[in-house]
Amino acid sequence: MIVTNISEIEGKSIGHIGNNGSYSHEAAKKYFEKGSFTSFSHFEDVFMALENKTVEYGVVPIENSSTGGIRDVYDLLVKCNVRVTGEVYLNIEHHLIGLPDATLEDIKLVCSHPQGLMQSSEFIRMNDLETKLCKDTGSAASFVKYGKDKNCAAIASESARRIHNLKILKKDISNFRHNTTRFFILSQKPAMPVTDSITSLVFTTKHEPGCLYGALKHLSDYGINMMRIESRPIENRPWEYYFFVDIEGSLMEEKISLALQNLEKQTIFFKILGSYKKSCL
Repeated sequence: MIVTNISEIEGKSIGHIGNNGSYSHEAAKKYFEKGSFTSFSHFEDVFMALENKTVEYGVVPIENSSTGGIRDVYDLLVKCNVRVTGEVYLNIEHHLIGLPDATLEDIKLVCSHPQGLMQSSEFIRMNDLETKLCKDTGSAASFVKYGKDKNCAAIASESARRIHNLKILKKDISNFRHNTTRFFILSQKPAMPVTDSITSLVFTTKHEPGCLYGALKHLSDYGINMMRIESRPIENRPWEYYFFVDIEGSLMEEKISLALQNLEKQTIFFKILGSYKKSCL
């Protein structure tokens, strides 16, 4: 089945990272109006569940506006047999949340997902707080709730605060005011929207002068807008890279298809990750 609109995916099984209240769970709920949501501990678990058909769709973060790309997800997109069938943007509002009887002055330790800690690093530094890593922000809130230590707080969402009946000690502690995370919607079923689309791909070229330029020149030759490029080191091949590229347009468009056919001829490894409908920020 080719997925072309959200009405076709209501009521399906969806895997995401983290417990209820995690940002991935919030992104999944934002994209899917209905469905059965399953929590996983690691990115690889979501990809494996898709390949094993335990779930029909997966939701994973791919990049954040302040801390950049999620490298583990990029690596899994190369290795695993899944398609990108959609995207969704989620505004991230990190709050410092603690026990109902705690005050800001009580807090000595903060716990969160590594991204939550990185995105709130200025607040942590200015308040000289110790940090603890958790697998997701929802789990961080749970750790505070059941740890019953008023010197410990979580960096998490309003949703996590509400679920675990905690208190906001300090609102909006992100380093940057406009903190947004882009999530990929994954499936083994391709999506082929015709208009207002993005096509994502990954490739490698020879490690020689001009090879990357020669590959990307085909996009310019066909008047295709390259929206984004990201590089990732290739395992066991020092100083060689995968190039992840987003372009404007769908594989259903002839110029996209022709440009990518020509681009592929100048690559060593080439994989189309998917064509999918562009999401609003």
